[in-house]
Amino acid sequence: MRIPTVLACTLLCATALPAVPPPASPEAEDDVLAPAVPPAPKANPAAARYWEAVKVIRDGPPADWPKARALLKQATDAEFSHAQVFVGLCLLNGQNGYKKSPQQAANLFLLAAGQGNGFARFNLGLCYLNGTGVGRDRAKARDWFMGTVTPEADFSAPPPPADFYPTPSAGTAAAPATLSGGATASPEDRTRASAHAILGDLYSSENKLVEAQNHYIKAATSGAGGRAGIYEAAIKAAINYAFGQGVARDPRKADELLTQSKKLLRRSGLSYAHSLVEKKFVDDFAQADLEEEIADTTDKVQSQIQFSIAGSFADPKSKFYDAREAVKWYELSAESGKEWAMLSLAFLYHEGRLGKPDPVKAFEWFKQAAEKGDHTLGWANLSICYERGLGVAADHEKAAAIWKKHRVRDIVCHLGSIGQCPTEPLTYEEECALNLTWAKQKQDAHAQYLMGIRYQNGWGVKQDIKTAVDWFRKAAKAGDGEALCDLGYLYDRNGDLLGVSSKEEAQRKAFECYEKSATTGNVRALANLGYNYDKGSGCIADTAKAIAAYEKCVLLDPKFERAHNNLGAIYERLTGKAKTDKNFVLESKYTALMFECYRKADQCNSDYGAYNLGGIAYAGIYQKIDLQAAYTYFESAAARGYPAKIVQYKLGQMLEKGEGMPASLREAAYHYRLAALDGSQDALVRLCDIYITKPGFAQNPDRAIYWLSILARQRNVGAMVAIGDALLRKGDYADAYRYFKSMAEADIVYLQGSANERLSRFHRNGWGVKPNPGKAAKYLKKALDLGDRDALFQQARDLLQAGKTKEGIPLLRQACKAGLAGAIYTIGTLYIKGEGVEMDAELGYACLQNAADGGDVDAMVALVEGTLQHRPKALSVDEAFRYAEMAETCNHPRAAALLEQLEAMRPAQSTPAPTENVPARST
Repeated sequence: MRIPTVLACTLLCATALPAVPPPASPEAEDDVLAPAVPPAPKANPAAARYWEAVKVIRDGPPADWPKARALLKQATDAEFSHAQVFVGLCLLNGQNGYKKSPQQAANLFLLAAGQGNGFARFNLGLCYLNGTGVGRDRAKARDWFMGTVTPEADFSAPPPPADFYPTPSAGTAAAPATLSGGATASPEDRTRASAHAILGDLYSSENKLVEAQNHYIKAATSGAGGRAGIYEAAIKAAINYAFGQGVARDPRKADELLTQSKKLLRRSGLSYAHSLVEKKFVDDFAQADLEEEIADTTDKVQSQIQFSIAGSFADPKSKFYDAREAVKWYELSAESGKEWAMLSLAFLYHEGRLGKPDPVKAFEWFKQAAEKGDHTLGWANLSICYERGLGVAADHEKAAAIWKKHRVRDIVCHLGSIGQCPTEPLTYEEECALNLTWAKQKQDAHAQYLMGIRYQNGWGVKQDIKTAVDWFRKAAKAGDGEALCDLGYLYDRNGDLLGVSSKEEAQRKAFECYEKSATTGNVRALANLGYNYDKGSGCIADTAKAIAAYEKCVLLDPKFERAHNNLGAIYERLTGKAKTDKNFVLESKYTALMFECYRKADQCNSDYGAYNLGGIAYAGIYQKIDLQAAYTYFESAAARGYPAKIVQYKLGQMLEKGEGMPASLREAAYHYRLAALDGSQDALVRLCDIYITKPGFAQNPDRAIYWLSILARQRNVGAMVAIGDALLRKGDYADAYRYFKSMAEADIVYLQGSANERLSRFHRNGWGVKPNPGKAAKYLKKALDLGDRDALFQQARDLLQAGKTKEGIPLLRQACKAGLAGAIYTIGTLYIKGEGVEMDAELGYACLQNAADGGDVDAMVALVEGTLQHRPKALSVDEAFRYAEMAETCNHPRAAALLEQLEAMRPAQSTPAPTENVPARST
C-alpha cells in the first residue's frame, strides 16, 4: 500500500525534451506521387464545434446551453486548447449551466497550458497562487506566470466562422471598438501585463526588489502606448522609484508612473465594465470570458492598489506623507480583507500618529487582523492587548488561549506562554529584534528555533540555510522539540548540507533527532519516528515500536492523517502475514484495525488514505470487490492531490474498461492526459493507443501525433511507429512514405521491421505510389525476416485464407506472442471454432478477452455475440455487458443493438448491482 515518506514533499519538474528530428528525405523514387501543390489546410472540427457552442451561449436562451456544453465537451476531448480555457473558466465560476468545479477547471487549464496556450498558463498560475482546484504553491504559480510572459507563449486566436459576427442592419453603423472609439489593448498584451504584475508581487513578497520592480514596470507599460498597463503595478513601480526600493531613487520617473497609473485607472472602467458587450468583436471569446472573471475581482485588485497608495501616504520619509489620508486608503483596503492594512491602521492608532494614541481603535484593528486576516503578528499583538489591558479589559485566559495555539511559530506567543509577555504591541521589525535578543542574549531554545525558521524562509532577515542550521543546532542542543524534528528532517533530506557524507549516517542522525524530539511530545517527530522504525531507517526495524509511535502521535493529535494512514499500512501487512500463516484470529483482528486506520485517515482528508481504501475495494482484498467504491475513493484521492501519474492513470484504466463506471474512452483519455502530464509513460502509451486504435478517436490524428511526439522524445519506439501510422490515417501518404523510408534505415530492429511492413502496404494498396505487388512482397519479406509482428500477422492471414493452415498457424502464434491484439483475436476465434487447432472454447474466449482488453473492437463484439448465442464457455451477461459498453465507446455500429439484446437477457440471468452513490462523471 502507498504510504507517505517522512514529511514528504512533491516537486513538479518541467524538463525540456529534445525535439524529434524530422525524417531524412528519401532517395528519389519514380513511383512516389508527390503532390503538385501544397494541400490546403484542413478545417479543424474541434474549432468549428467551439465556435458553434460559443454562438449558442451568446445568442441562444439558457435552454439551448446543454447543446453548447455537449459541443464544448467534444472540443475539449479533442484537446482544443481554447475550448479547454473557456470550459475551465465556466467551471471555475459556475457559468453557462456548468456546476462549479475548481479542480476540473485547473485540470483543463493544465492540459491547455501544456500545449503552450498563454491564457491557460495565466489562469493556471492564478489557480496555484490562490489554491483554487489545486494545492496552493507559489513556486508553481510563479513558473506558470513566467511561462505566460515568455515569447513562446501561444496567444494566437482561432479564426471564427464567417457568420459568427452579426451583420449590421441597413443604415446602422458598426459599433466602435470601445465606447470612446479609441483603440483597445490586445488580449495578449493585457494577459502578459497581468502576469508581470503578479510576478512583481511574488518577487516583492520574497524581498527580491530588483526583479519585482522590473516586472512592475513591464506590467505598467505593456502594449502600444502602455494601453494594456496595470494601474496597480504602475503605482507600485512609482513608489519603488520614490523610495529607491529595488531601483535607484528617481522622483521624475516616480511622477511619470503615477501619471500613467491615473490614465490606466480611467481606462480600466471602460475596458472591463463593457467587455462582454464590446468584445463581440474580439478574436478570442475565451479571453473575453477571462476579462469577465477579472471584472468580478475588481474589488480585490482595487484594495491592493489602495493599500499601495496608503503606504506612500503613511511613510514619514515619503513626499506624500499624510497620516490622515493614509487612514482613508487603509480603511478601504481593510474592508476587502487585507490584513496588512488592518495592522497598519492598528499601529497608526497605537502610535498616535493622528494626534493622541487611541488604544481602543488599535485593539479593534489588531483583533480584525487576527480573527479576519489570520495574521500571526495580529494574533501576537492581540494577545498583548488582552494580557496588558490595552484598549480592552485585561483577560489573561484569552491571552493564554492565543499563546497556546500560536506559540510554536511566534516569538511573542512563546514568550507569553513562559510569563514574558511584552508590555506594548510590536511591529514586525520589533518582533524580529525581540526574537534575536531572546535567541542570542538569553539563549532561549525556542527563540533560537524561531530564528532558524526566519533564516530558512527569509522572514525579516536575509535567507541563509547555513545560518538556519546553526540556530536549529543550538535550539536542538538545548532540547527544543520543534528544532530537533526540523533538524532531523534536514538530515533526512539534505545531509550533505549538514556535513554528513553517507546516507546511512544521515539516516542515523535523523533518527536520533526524531527520537529526542518525540520525548518532548512532538507529534511530527513521533510520526517520523514511526516511519523510521517501520522501515529500519537509521535504526533496527521494529514493527511494535513503529505502532507505538504512531499510536502516541494520534493520541496527541487525532487529526494527524499521516499517522493514521501509515498505521493502516502496517496492519495491512500484518493481515497478509496472518493470512499466510492461517492464523484466522489475528487476520480478523488486523483486518479490522487496518480498515479503522485507513477510514480515519480518509476522514482527515488524507489522499493516501483514500487511495489505499480504493486499492482494497478494487482488488477485493479482505472484502468483496466493489468497483464503484474504488472509483469514488480514487476520485477523492485525486481531488486531494495524490500523484496524478498514479491515481489519474488508475481512473483512466477503470473508465477505459468500464470498471465501477460505464466505459468511456473520452473520459479515460481525459484522465490519461492528466497522468501523462505528471510523468506517467504508461498513461501516455494508453492515451496514444486510444488515439491511434480506437475508432472514436481516429478522426483526430493531429492530436495523436502531438502526444505521440512526447512519447517519441522519451525514445519509445512504439510511438515512433505510431506517428507514421497517424500520418497514414490523415491521408498524408507522401509524408508517411518518406517517414517510413527513413525509419527503415534506423539502427533498431523493431523500427526496421515496422517500417518495411508499412512500406509493403503502400505498394500493395497504392497509397501515394503506383501499386507494385513485387515491391510489396519484397518489403514484406524484409519485415518477416526482422520478425515484425504485423508482417507475421499479414502473412498468417494470407496463408489461412489460402487454406494453408499448417503454415499459417505458427506465424499467427508468433504474432500473438508479440502481443498483437488482432492476432490474438484471430487465434481465439480459431480455438472456438476448432479450425486449424484443437477446439478449446475456454481458451478461445480467454484469447478474445485478452484481445478486447488490448483494444480490439472485433474481439469485444465477438465476446458479446458468444453470450447472446449461449455458446459454451461464453461470458456471463454482466461481463458481456461491459465489453458491449466498451464497443459502444469505440463507436462500433452494432454496439447499441447488442446492448439492447443483453438488456433483454438480464432479468433471466442477472440482477444489476445497485448504483447508490455513483460519483459524478469527469468533464
